Amino acid sequence: MVTVAAFISSMSATLIILFLTKFVGISPEAMVLAGVALGSLFAAATTLIQYFASDVKVAAIVLDLRRSGGRASWREVKLCL
Repeated sequence: MVTVAAFISSMSATLIILFLTKFVGISPEAMVLAGVALGSLFAAATTLIQYFASDVKVAAIVLDLRRSGGRASWREVKLCL
């Protein structure tokens, strides 16, 4: 579920930036700033979720955010591909 949510979020951010580029006609500098703003928005949403979650859920969220790719199984690699 986490992988699917991450994929959907990244695709939505990409589509928003592409929409701004194509229909609004923003400059490359503004496109980079829009990406930074969207990244900050998603980070704020993650922090908001952590604020309202229980202690056990917060520990699981922090562990998932700090997890490296070294512990991924072949099943997870196939799912990402």
